[in-house]
Amino acid sequence: MASITANTKHKIAVPSTKKKTTTTTTTIGKPKTVAKKGAAGRRGSVAPLLKPSTLTTPEKIAELTALNQEEQKSRVKDMCRLAMGEQTLVDKSKPHAAST
Repeated sequence: MASITANTKHKIAVPSTKKKTTTTTTTIGKPKTVAKKGAAGRRGSVAPLLKPSTLTTPEKIAELTALNQEEQKSRVKDMCRLAMGEQTLVDKSKPHAAST
């Protein structure tokens, strides 16, 4: 029966990264380097460009800097929550769902 102790070493195969391989073919005169098919190209998709929704103009930035420090903190927190997908409520006295 095999036992595992603190001195037991396990070997884990690490997948190697695929490198662009080329082959050299010789024709009359000079050698040519040809890339193998499938090595070149991009896999997966590309994320869309980010478009800012707040602080897009110098006027918006000037509005934020004109506020006092506490109001700036609350506005920046609201912007961070909005960026993370959380909707900020202006009127928190009304419940969202009907209480039963």
